[in-house]
Amino acid sequence: MIVLMLFEETNEWTGQKKVLVSHGVDTTTLGNISLPPVPPIKIGYFDESIGEWLLRE
Repeated sequence: MIVLMLFEETNEWTGQKKVLVSHGVDTTTLGNISLPPVPPIKIGYFDESIGEWLLRE
């Protein structure tokens, strides 16, 4: 399972905030996984049972 790490970015001109993916963490190896800075819904899903965004496989 790969948990998505997120960050919030603010547009300096409009002040609009958006949440993007920073990277992923493999829960088996605890290794970091490079991922593109996109909204988490584009590459993952929110798992209600653990309260985390996970990478869609």
